[in-house]
Amino acid sequence: MQLQFVPILLGVLGLAIAFIVYSVIAKLKVSNEKVANIGGQIHIGAMAFMRREYTIMAAFLAVLAILIAISGLGLKTMIAFLLGAFCSAFAGYV
Repeated sequence: MQLQFVPILLGVLGLAIAFIVYSVIAKLKVSNEKVANIGGQIHIGAMAFMRREYTIMAAFLAVLAILIAISGLGLKTMIAFLLGAFCSAFAGYV
């Protein structure tokens, strides 16, 4: 096996473990209504924060992507940068 595939395999393994942990936690039931309510409020606040953060980050990423494209780094680096930023944001949202 070539070493270049190790990060990809570890990434897939990490996703599989994360899915297993998520599945176990998703099956748990909250028996206390007050705890469930607090959890719901935390979720609403977290989603509002993420929405605001991603709005500000989008403007920053657009400026940075343009600077990358016009610099010596080129268009391919800009695309890789934007793809990485999108994947990171998507992972944070999920």
